[in-house]
Order: sequence, then structure tokens, then C-alpha cells
Amino acid sequence: TLTRSTSANERVKPAGILQAVMRDRMDVTATNARHILGEQASDEAVANLTRQTFTEWLSAIRRQVREGLTPGALDKNLANTTMQGREHIDAVLEQYGKGIVVTSHMVYFPTAMNMIPRFIPEHTRGTVLVEKNPLWPIVSAIKKISSAFRPKKEATKPWEIIPKESKNPRTLLSVLHRLQRGKPDAQRELFFMAADRGDLSPDGRRTAVNFFDSKVNFPTGPVTIARSTGAPIIPSYILRQGDGFEIRVGEPIEVDKTRPAEEVDQEVMQRVADFFATGIREKPEQWPVYRHDYWPGQKDFKPAS
Repeated sequence: TLTRSTSANERVKPAGILQAVMRDRMDVTATNARHILGEQASDEAVANLTRQTFTEWLSAIRRQVREGLTPGALDKNLANTTMQGREHIDAVLEQYGKGIVVTSHMVYFPTAMNMIPRFIPEHTRGTVLVEKNPLWPIVSAIKKISSAFRPKKEATKPWEIIPKESKNPRTLLSVLHRLQRGKPDAQRELFFMAADRGDLSPDGRRTAVNFFDSKVNFPTGPVTIARSTGAPIIPSYILRQGDGFEIRVGEPIEVDKTRPAEEVDQEVMQRVADFFATGIREKPEQWPVYRHDYWPGQKDFKPAS
């Protein structure tokens, strides 16, 4: 059963040893579930969604490991992946030669990191911003070993990972430098990043948006980069549909440089948040975000300044 607490943390009885060991993630997942389903939802519904989300997250991790270790596993997943809204990416590249593809943690962010860049058009370089993680050297080593056994014909378009280092301006500068070079008739550039977590924002700033029933802090990094480079923002997310995946791409968002920055930051990220919410409502169990500073009332939550 689920017991509400004044700290806004939910408690769901673990189903199995692994859920008991990862009690902290279960609690955060339950808090997410309560916000997604709303205050009117029963404790049983919140508990069920919490366990489903946890199970879906574990499946995504297993899939990620399998893709890294098994030659052809990623290609098989890509063969079962469709994209809605590809024309938005093509139009942005045709007009601007550069774009910022922001995605959510739907399905599990590394899945998006593996899939979305591989749908980029010809003559386009993709760059992905990821959270710096001590496991990345191990993951990179696994990928190198796996790629050594793949036939050359399975090689995919080039793209590069940039780890986001806390308080390191080189992260933002390297992204800006690449995007500023993007031209419709020359080297085209696409930059990919998650936009439902503030810690992945290159500039570390956030703005408050309406997200389900709360004022949630979304990162302003995408808007900062767009304002500096002239690259439109392209919202996206991924859903798992049976044995395959569906990438959904929304309409591009151009950043108005003539209006106050804080006002534009909030409006743009509100549009991104609304787009993400559509996917989360459809497949709430596929949104695994484990943070203690997401919702008001959580122990590390700080209102956006």
C-alpha cells in the first residue's frame, strides 16, 4: 500500500528484492506517478504505475547492455523504429543548416541517444550532450569491442558524445562553436540533449514551467544555445510500441532575440514541457526520472530564480 507524507514523498511497498534494495528510486518514482496521475488517483493506481515504471526502466537498461554487447542488436531495434515528424528536422536543416533536438527521458535517455542521431540526414554531423558518468569509460570500451566485430556495411553516420562537466564552460563553448558553423549548403549540424532535467543544461540555469500539477524547473540551456547560434529548437521524445519504437518530433521553435531573455526562456521551455507531457500521459510508465529536486516539496527542490 501507499502512504502519503507531508514531505510529498510517496511510499510504495516493494515487489521483490531489487525494488527493496533500490528503495530510494522507488520513492521518487512514486512521487512522479502521483503527479502524473493527479491527486484524484487511488493509492493502488499510483503503486501500480510506480512498479510498472521501475520494471520498464530495468528492461531499458538490459536492452542498452544487449545493444552494446551483441552485434546487430541496435540495428535490429533501428529496423523496428519509426519516426513521426521527420519533415521538421529536414526543414530546419534546409533553412538554417543547424538545429537543437531536445528530447526527454522517455523510454530511457541512452536509448534516445543511440537512436535519434542515427536518423539524421546525409551531410549532417550529430553531437550528443550526456551527463558525465563514471561508467562511461566502461560503456565506451564495450562499444569499441562490439564495433570491431560488426561488418563495415553496418556503420552508421558519425556523431559524437560530449560529457557535460559541472561548472566547466568548455562544454557550452564547444557546443556553440559547432552549431555556429552549421550552414544549409555546407556542413550541417544537429545537437542533441535531454531537456527534462536541469543538470544536463550546459549553462546550469532553469526556469519554472507548468508541468502536470506543479511548477517544475526546466533547463534553459536549449534556449541559451539557440539564442547564441540562431539554431531552432526541435522537441522530440521516444515511445516503446510493442517490439519497436516510435520517435516523435514536434514543430520547431524559433527563439525571439528581441524580447527579454527570461520571458522567452519561460515561454519556449513551456512549449517543450507541454510536448513532453503529451508523451508521458500516453505512456507514463516509460518516463524514468529519478531526482529529488524535481517537484515542490522534495528535499532538494529549489525554486527557479
